[in-house]
Amino acid sequence: MIQFNGLISISQARGWQQAPKFVVGISTMLTPTISLHDNLTQHESSDSYSRLQHLVGALRGKHDPERTLVATLTGYFDASGAPDQGTVLVVGGFMSFESRWIQLEPRWNKALRKEGIKCFHMSDLINGKKEFEGWKTKPDKQRRLLMALIQILKETVVCSFGSIVVLDDWEKTNREYALAENDFQPYSLAGWSTVQRALRWCKTNGYRVPPPLFIFEHGDKHQDAMIRRVEKDFGVIIRTALKKPDKKNPNELPVVQLQSADFVAWQMLNLMRGVKDKYAIRSEVKAALEPWLWEVFKDTLTPVRNWYTRFTLDSIRMREPTLLRLCREYGVPRRAP
Repeated sequence: MIQFNGLISISQARGWQQAPKFVVGISTMLTPTISLHDNLTQHESSDSYSRLQHLVGALRGKHDPERTLVATLTGYFDASGAPDQGTVLVVGGFMSFESRWIQLEPRWNKALRKEGIKCFHMSDLINGKKEFEGWKTKPDKQRRLLMALIQILKETVVCSFGSIVVLDDWEKTNREYALAENDFQPYSLAGWSTVQRALRWCKTNGYRVPPPLFIFEHGDKHQDAMIRRVEKDFGVIIRTALKKPDKKNPNELPVVQLQSADFVAWQMLNLMRGVKDKYAIRSEVKAALEPWLWEVFKDTLTPVRNWYTRFTLDSIRMREPTLLRLCREYGVPRRAP
């Protein structure tokens, strides 16, 4: 069952049991001084030694993910939308174990190569741009690739987390409360909340040692504010990496796992744009989307346990609006009259 309410829950544990709690562990502390932008060159990359293994190895030290006693959880997250345009901004992504992420990479790349694509970007696919030129008028081709990627995600990821900020409501709240000055800009708030939810899930399910890794796409506006706020409130060091090649950094290989985050963040943004004021009734949600895109969205998030928070001024289930509750609980001061 897919439900739409204030603090959005789109979940169905089809075949998924509660995450097992581990009891044996060897902790390797994070090394904050190591940057993920340390120039892994093209000849160092292969199916047996991926960009992901390079990053996690730099942070946790050399190890065999298949034989490590403790399952290392890593989350990859991306933003969709912009803080200064549109109606909503979304940060979303997936968490899974290191060994599963490593298995995803060659399968994901193989699915793209089959269609003649080197790097996946959801917006380009939908709008028929760049590598996907000519695809806009070919929904069958779009659907075929997306369903192949969805199948890979179903068999790889553990859960999905994200947050949605309604931009008009954020602007109204920011005029009364000093959100921006306290590192709660729309992107920062969405990323911060996503990490908060993921950490809460890890704590509930016993995943505390070693601490999970959080990797966001590099370069979003107000990312520095998000990194500061997350470290201040949760003691977590956020890492950033590229999800697609960058001409300014030709030696920096993209992290394929971030493309899955782009996939889910765009879908949530598309959904929220279409049903901004109609979260409760499933039939209205479905009617607002193109039929094939609704099926893709449902197939992506129905089998995967997921938690998405919406920041708005709406009173949800007779509760205090989430933006106002944030200001109260985290001491965001009112602006002077």
